[in-house]
Amino acid sequence: MSAGKYSENAIPKPDHKAKKTFSLPLDRPSFKTFIDDNNILDDEGYPLFPNGNTVFVRQTAEPKVTNWGTFGFAYTSSGGGRSKGPPDWRTVRYTCLGVIIGMVEQSGWGIIQHSGVHQHRWPRRGKPDKLSLEKFGKKVVENPEIGPLRHKVGRAPAGKQELVTASNIHHAFGNLHRTGYYRRKLLQAAGVIPEKSLPGAAGNFILDMELWSGLNEPRVGSPKPFALKSLWMEKRCSHPYP
Repeated sequence: MSAGKYSENAIPKPDHKAKKTFSLPLDRPSFKTFIDDNNILDDEGYPLFPNGNTVFVRQTAEPKVTNWGTFGFAYTSSGGGRSKGPPDWRTVRYTCLGVIIGMVEQSGWGIIQHSGVHQHRWPRRGKPDKLSLEKFGKKVVENPEIGPLRHKVGRAPAGKQELVTASNIHHAFGNLHRTGYYRRKLLQAAGVIPEKSLPGAAGNFILDMELWSGLNEPRVGSPKPFALKSLWMEKRCSHPYP
């Protein structure tokens, strides 16, 4: 028998659809939070590393969950659209052995469901989770004079306190360059230091002064005109010399 031809002895494939592991939780009152074994929770009780048949329900009236919709392991996500099902629902599926998040955007109610058992080491993400970043941000803003190296190796004032390192908050802060990046980003967000793109920030002030000096040199003892870049520079260049 040549390839590609139909055979009467061929076994037909069963005509049925696979049973869905998850479906839209339309009956919201029937869902309750259940934390299965071998979960790792954050300080707010959120399953940052879910395992087993874990279900986490976010009620409308409850406080905001900082890490909602994110996980501590490396993952990819799909979905998030509204092409199928009720238009007020938004669902996102994560790859690590079947995690799905669903929420009703109008009410704020949401649910995270997990199925499967992790028999492997957690593939931890290189980025800190939101709650860890919030903790590190509080520490950074309260002590803006401390550089990334001291955050990485820790410090013990007067030798009486235990060394507290940034990696105790999240392992991602064990990298010096990553710690410096997040420290600078958090200080900028808090308004403690200016952004690099702002006029006069970082080394821009020195560069601006060098540029002004270069434009001002032809003015001395020379009748030739030249272009002035700003009103501020025009006033400085027009100032009488002693």
